[in-house]
Amino acid sequence: MEGLWHRVKTFGPALLAYWVMTFFGLAAFSAVLLIRGGAGGEMFLLLGQLVMVTVVGQLAGHALGFLRPRLFIVLMLASLGCWIQVLLLIPMANGLTVIVWFMAPFTLASGFFAVRSRTEIFGAWVPVMYAVSASLVLINTDAKKLGSWHGGNKFAVWDLFNLAIIAGALLLFLIYLVARQAQSLSLWQDAARMSSVQASANYNPRARISWMTWGVIALLGVALTVGTAAAAPYLFRTADEEEGKEGKGGQGQGQGEQRGGEGGQGEGDSSENPMDNADMDKVSEGVRQVAQQGANLLMLLIMLLVGLVLIYFVFWRPMRRMAVMRHLERPAWPVPPTQRIQDMWRRALIALHDVGMEPRPTESVKHLAERAHATLSQRFGSAPTGVIEAAEIYSRVEYNIGVSPHDVIRMAASVELLTVYVENNLRWWEQLQNLYGGLKE
Repeated sequence: MEGLWHRVKTFGPALLAYWVMTFFGLAAFSAVLLIRGGAGGEMFLLLGQLVMVTVVGQLAGHALGFLRPRLFIVLMLASLGCWIQVLLLIPMANGLTVIVWFMAPFTLASGFFAVRSRTEIFGAWVPVMYAVSASLVLINTDAKKLGSWHGGNKFAVWDLFNLAIIAGALLLFLIYLVARQAQSLSLWQDAARMSSVQASANYNPRARISWMTWGVIALLGVALTVGTAAAAPYLFRTADEEEGKEGKGGQGQGQGEQRGGEGGQGEGDSSENPMDNADMDKVSEGVRQVAQQGANLLMLLIMLLVGLVLIYFVFWRPMRRMAVMRHLERPAWPVPPTQRIQDMWRRALIALHDVGMEPRPTESVKHLAERAHATLSQRFGSAPTGVIEAAEIYSRVEYNIGVSPHDVIRMAASVELLTVYVENNLRWWEQLQNLYGGLKE
């Protein structure tokens, strides 16, 4: 527990930078949605759920990251649990709520990667995504700027608010990366404390970020912001919806000409509140239908996954053990005599492992066989001497002394006596434990 707490403390500056970046992205995204979509109760409820999913998911990811489980297990369990939660929400929630809760496994993975070694880039994905999404919503909900962009003035999509979001996200992202590297250097320094002077309580080295480093970060942030602002407008593409409206038999153009004398009323209405119209309902319903179709497929995948996990935990180890044992005793393909002797000695080691006997680091094969014979005789009574003969034959193979034509037969007989003796003296629950236990490699 002390080592875990020390690891959490060393992550302090990096976690602070990470959470500042996260709340900056959330604040920017929430502010843009409230400005463009209206500050209604439904919007506040939706944003509250988004904040809760992000904070809880990333905190849970941090906890899992500090416990250091296997990456595959974390991602599988997190995705499975969150998807089940989404399936429960589909019948009672609208499409936007499903999208918010769909973010849960991604926020958990982001928090998990943020505290793991060499994965900090993946951990920053969710906070940066919020800032980029805020910038895109600002651009796509301003009809005047989009018109200028279509007219050829590519840089008309930017304003001070939008550039502040991009610059802030880039600067915080760089600070987070530098803090993570400083934290890694501190861990390396802690591991390198070898002398008594370094190990004293007064010596506590920590990697510090100098003022020059802060200046370089600021200049790099400005350079990245300018580069993004210069390149991004030329990478944007027109949505397919524009092409669809123009291709409906000229209806869009004709209707526009007929309404031209109405004082441009259509254009004025579309710019008042671009996000408060029937299109949001269509998007919500479309997401709901897609989520329902995905739910059916997901249930099939979940059943398949449960079946594979059941097969792995119930059948895989016994089947693997039986296959290995079968090959060691009677190979499925021809092998040289020396290899047969080595395989049968491994079979003998597995039998000794089943009764709790392991070779000692400095113990010779002969001494292991003598100790095994004495221990088995004391524990079960009248142990066969075949293990000693098998060790003698195996030693000649290991030292390249040579084997006689009958050594393979003698080795097989000696190992078979040992394995039958062990199996007859083990209780049924001990045999079951060995069946599901790991093989002696």
